[in-house]
Amino acid sequence: VGFRASNGTYTANEGQVERVTEPLSVMGGKLSIDRFLSLTGGPSVASTRIRSQMKNGAHYFAHSVIKGDQATSASQFNGLQARATSSTQKLANGSTANGTPLSLAKLDSAISNVMDPTHIFMSVAMRDRMSAAMRSSTISGNINMTVDQFGKSVMTYNGLKIIAIGGAAHV
Repeated sequence: VGFRASNGTYTANEGQVERVTEPLSVMGGKLSIDRFLSLTGGPSVASTRIRSQMKNGAHYFAHSVIKGDQATSASQFNGLQARATSSTQKLANGSTANGTPLSLAKLDSAISNVMDPTHIFMSVAMRDRMSAAMRSSTISGNINMTVDQFGKSVMTYNGLKIIAIGGAAHV
């Protein structure tokens, strides 16, 4: 794309396409239920164990989306942290040795660098800090709590739903 002189020609400058593939990563687990417990405890024993296994799998998958690293385990996929290795893809909140207080201006800058953002993913600990900021009249900014169609509380920042992943150990 460009300008040309009258009766001139355009210079070819088509874009380059880089083929990228992602290997298949199979995730699952094995669940054993003691037959005696199942017979004496009734169907609730099995359903409780299955529900617990599914919840554990969901937490593990969410953790892997951020922290997954094929260098650590060749059978898993690379998460966002392993993919975003360039310093140009990261926004540092500060450079002090002990960390810098949360900056909503830096969060706004990160959101501005994403095309059509829909959600904000963060650790549970960071979501708790956002919740504390929401209660502070000096910080709150555009942090809001709403209720979704299922009656569940949803935290948003500038209209973007905040999704907390992992737990305290995954900060």
